[in-house]
Amino acid sequence: MPLFEKAPRQFYIAPQNWQRVFFTGYNSITGAVVLDLIEPKKTRGVFIHLIGRARTQWTDTESYRDSNNELQTRQVVRTDSVEIVHLQMPVWLPQNGLAEDFLPPGQYSLPFTLSTPPNMVLPPNFDTKFGRITYVLKANIDRPWRYDHRCFLPISLLPVTDCNDPRYSAELQRMEQKTMCCCCCASGPIIAGARVPVSAWCPGELVPFLVTLENHTKSALNDISCALDCETTYHAGHYSRSDSKRVGCVRLGRSIPPQGSIKEVLYLRIPSCCPSFTRQAARIISHEYWFHVTVHLPAGSFNLHLRMPTVIGTIPHVSPPLFAEQRSQAASAPVYSWASVEGITKAAAAAAPPTAPSVPTAYEDAYTEAADPDDSSFGGQMQYVYFEMPQSAMPGYPAASTSSGNERTPLMSASSGPVMGEPVTTTSAAPAGPGGFPNTMFAAPCAYSDIPQDR
Repeated sequence: MPLFEKAPRQFYIAPQNWQRVFFTGYNSITGAVVLDLIEPKKTRGVFIHLIGRARTQWTDTESYRDSNNELQTRQVVRTDSVEIVHLQMPVWLPQNGLAEDFLPPGQYSLPFTLSTPPNMVLPPNFDTKFGRITYVLKANIDRPWRYDHRCFLPISLLPVTDCNDPRYSAELQRMEQKTMCCCCCASGPIIAGARVPVSAWCPGELVPFLVTLENHTKSALNDISCALDCETTYHAGHYSRSDSKRVGCVRLGRSIPPQGSIKEVLYLRIPSCCPSFTRQAARIISHEYWFHVTVHLPAGSFNLHLRMPTVIGTIPHVSPPLFAEQRSQAASAPVYSWASVEGITKAAAAAAPPTAPSVPTAYEDAYTEAADPDDSSFGGQMQYVYFEMPQSAMPGYPAASTSSGNERTPLMSASSGPVMGEPVTTTSAAPAGPGGFPNTMFAAPCAYSDIPQDR
């Protein structure tokens, strides 16, 4: 038999969920390996793999002394890569216990089901300038003494971070004070406090910031802003670097007069963004979020900052979170029966656009290289959850000045980008399906750098 055989007429992976979004530990990755052989293939079997990798890379400038003992600088590339998960299962094996056999020509649809262990902590898909986390399905025809036929399909994996978990029920509180000028010229104190009902939130939810401020100075304070910041830390060997970014921000929009005080509720809607994950999950990358309340002081003075750590999850609250003193005043909080791990993961497993992609996934018939191609050659976009939740009532507190008053009922939106030869499809807002549950539930930011910044 010749070393270089004819390539299969078709060889691609067809997942049952065409959105390719799965919750780890809850959704099984099901589908079929579609194969059309022109001639018999001698093989040890046909296999499906789930491969997850994390990579980091950046450039540092370091100083050194040359042979003349003169101080010089040079660019050094820091890079690291680690395999997060690699699951494999056969979809076709030789019969009668043979080590290898011929796979006859013809058309095949070989079903598979891959499940991640419930106790396995995996980070979500992630892509920035300095690091990325990717997951890909790989199918290969294991050919002895020849390069395998291989095809690939990038997918999105999301951790199940339930914002209703009791460990996130603690209220976030922070209070700070400062004076302007110093020594004998010091002004009266500026006392600022901020509260948030719970410590975990889901993209699309409205976060109420209860902000109190006492201005005991003779100057007007410019404004107050409430923001969500993320901080990502990358590791490569013994080196590390951090990158921070502002994800969303809302402002009070007015000044605070001298000797004045305020007690306001500001609402910040969490945009579609990557869920939180720790270095324990991603090995060489961590991604954390902070609520950041800033009191903007007059020119010449440093602003007053209040920071509180928070968690961005993937399962929204069953009821809008309330402050402790509100719970007794609230007559009846709305309950979203679909906002549960079981309901949302079930919807994710059944999610599908009206029509499946008409162009099959392109495949690499890699005769000339033994290594898999880099995941960046696959294209596609990250997929994150986004639930547009209504604004909760705030009994006993002033209405938020930034509220439009016409928030929509719970709705999810979706968009997708080209993935491995598939045509571009975009859906703006999904109509509600049976039982009030939206038909689609994912939103994909184009890139990490496209998230708006407002400092």
